[in-house]
Amino acid sequence: MTILYHPLSLIISTPLGLIASQKCVRGKSFHGRSPCIINITRGLPMIVVLFYIYFVFPDIGITLTSFQASVIGIAFCFSTYIAEIFRSGIESVDRGRLAARDQWA
Repeated sequence: MTILYHPLSLIISTPLGLIASQKCVRGKSFHGRSPCIINITRGLPMIVVLFYIYFVFPDIGITLTSFQASVIGIAFCFSTYIAEIFRSGIESVDRGRLAARDQWA
């Protein structure tokens, strides 16, 4: 089952992480909802997120199988870590490099 969970959650979490990191980096300051959601989710244990998705979502009308709930939960948790990886990579580029790239483009 792990061989199935990993690729599916990676396919879902990478675009989510990229979108979240772009919202964090777009402005000069670190404002918005993305950083708040990222920090809260990184602090939660993954089992709490998985229990919440599996047991609470049916109460609000979203019925998922255990496989679907686990893939969505793992993807959500991993997307926050991927967002931080993308954000740190983007912010580590020196301003001079960005200016040189814009000059030649």
